[in-house]
Amino acid sequence: MKVDIRHSPAYAVARCFLAPHEAIKVQPGAMMAHSFGVTLTAKADGGFMKGLGKMMGGESFHTTVFTAPAHGGWVDVISNSVGDVVSVGVDNATGFRLTKGAWLANDGNLDVGPDASLNGMFSGSGLIVLRVNGQGNLLVSSYGALDVISLKAGEGFTLDTGHLVGWESSVQMRTRKSAGILNSIKSGEGLVVDLQGPGDVIMQTRVFSPVAAVPR
Repeated sequence: MKVDIRHSPAYAVARCFLAPHEAIKVQPGAMMAHSFGVTLTAKADGGFMKGLGKMMGGESFHTTVFTAPAHGGWVDVISNSVGDVVSVGVDNATGFRLTKGAWLANDGNLDVGPDASLNGMFSGSGLIVLRVNGQGNLLVSSYGALDVISLKAGEGFTLDTGHLVGWESSVQMRTRKSAGILNSIKSGEGLVVDLQGPGDVIMQTRVFSPVAAVPR
């Protein structure tokens, strides 16, 4: 699947070019347009329990699948908030993790499901983080613009959890209070996450709130 992203960073649209009979899995409601002949089906990808886990991770229970006809086609997908979209190449060696609401789409070679690990329970704004395994293209959306930081082995930094979007599974992470309970109240800062490479980390320039959401 080839991806062309336009109108970044505020109103990004990702055009996904599909080979003949190729399929793409998309967050329900994220399709803006598609070429003639592309077909749509909706299902609980991976069954009831995985669909339930995705709901807990901030995604929809059902997944929309678009399949290209014999001559190929394209699908335009957009985020449900004012922000950016980035295409991430995932491979079997690393895998990827996403925080609540960051998954937008992926090709059929990737498996997306809930990660109920301890780190997943306490990182980002959601109770459950999504894990992405396999080899293929993943589309990640944000609120605001996106920054991708490539960390070398042993290199790291501290990030407010509200700005964390996704990270390679090779990245080590630890969530903590920024400066103790009293100082956190005074400074307006809450939980932060310490991230240490090797691997890529994706962060967003704004923190999402329900007031800022743009309805479809």
